[in-house]
Amino acid sequence: MKRTFRLILVASLCLGLANAAFAAKIVAVDLGLPSGTKWANMNVGAKETTDFGNYFVWGPSFSEYGDWEDAYEYIDESGVLSKTYDVAYLNWGEDWRMPTQDEWSELKTQCEWTWTSVDGINGYQVTGPNGNSLFLPAAGYLDDSKNDDVQKEGAYWTSDIVMTCRNAGKDPVIWKFDSEKRKWSYTSRGWKLSVRPVYAKSPKKPVKSSQASAQVYYDLSKPGEAVDLGLSVKWSSMNIGAKAPEDVGAYFAWGEIKPKKEYAQENSLTYGEKKEKIAGNVKYDAATANWGSSWQMPTKRQMQELIEKCQWKNMTLTNSEGKEIPGFKVTGPNGNSIILPNAAAREDFSFDDASRGYWTSTPENGSLNNAFSLKFIEPFYACKMGIGFMDEDRDWFIDIDNQDQSHSRFMGLPIRPIFVQ
Repeated sequence: MKRTFRLILVASLCLGLANAAFAAKIVAVDLGLPSGTKWANMNVGAKETTDFGNYFVWGPSFSEYGDWEDAYEYIDESGVLSKTYDVAYLNWGEDWRMPTQDEWSELKTQCEWTWTSVDGINGYQVTGPNGNSLFLPAAGYLDDSKNDDVQKEGAYWTSDIVMTCRNAGKDPVIWKFDSEKRKWSYTSRGWKLSVRPVYAKSPKKPVKSSQASAQVYYDLSKPGEAVDLGLSVKWSSMNIGAKAPEDVGAYFAWGEIKPKKEYAQENSLTYGEKKEKIAGNVKYDAATANWGSSWQMPTKRQMQELIEKCQWKNMTLTNSEGKEIPGFKVTGPNGNSIILPNAAAREDFSFDDASRGYWTSTPENGSLNNAFSLKFIEPFYACKMGIGFMDEDRDWFIDIDNQDQSHSRFMGLPIRPIFVQ
């Protein structure tokens, strides 16, 4: 009896030591994200950072609750997967949870993603603003018992569900990637995907994205070339303050002719002021003030013409500093084209990745605080706004129906001028 007890005690101690050793391998990685969110260094079920880990359905298992319940049955009052069914919490304890869509979005926009192979495992090395990094293996996914697209694709659960698209309330949002693309999608909660937890003691909601550095010098006097796209006006080949067409260039608050370090209501010259027409006015039109009378900010109608009569193609641009940024190739009816970098807006001292676009010279009707802009919208948010579906193979949508197509005047946006003479 004593011998049996000793064996049980030794086995329990060994198991405890093994669990402690494994727990020690789980690290909350501080990537220097604006929100302070820390990410786990491995997937749930993994023993090493390169392991695929286990694959999980979203919510309760089907064997326990039947087949194909809608995902909204399992969300909490905050709109995300209930703690009761959170596999990060259930497997790793109170300190961990599944990431939200906003947290994945912050990881996407704030970090450098490099497709690589580590110990023979394909995936992305994700490097944060502070230089720390983590590895996301291309673990594929389980369709029944078959592991599809292993080493080719990664598919990770978020704790959010689709609420306003054609699958509203039915399917969870997922983050998926291969060697060429990284994008949002959604799928039935019955598919078995990977889970990469976040540290539960991190802030829940990402704040505005990365802090802007000290004031950057821009050469505002160098105009682009006037490109004939076959439209009513010619468009500049690049933005004000850009060195090349692939550069974002300088940022301007609406109705102001110089860039600045902080973009806030308190230092705006036009927020709350009545301004009916600023195109061509040297006091308010940054294009005219910096490039001369032959150039103006486009009106809302001219921007609408660019959107509706041209073909827009998502692409990755390499700017003059060698950094990759999202953008568009815009091809006119006559076959000529221009490049438009997809630029995050400026607010306060920061960049706001969820709010992107270009100014027009047209103030919003009935508002002293907003002006019309060209807006670029991620598929997830386009889906929420009812202007696209998340399964469309597009990196960004363009708001073409004037739904929420404006920015606050104090915010900083780039300007793509038109040629008027």
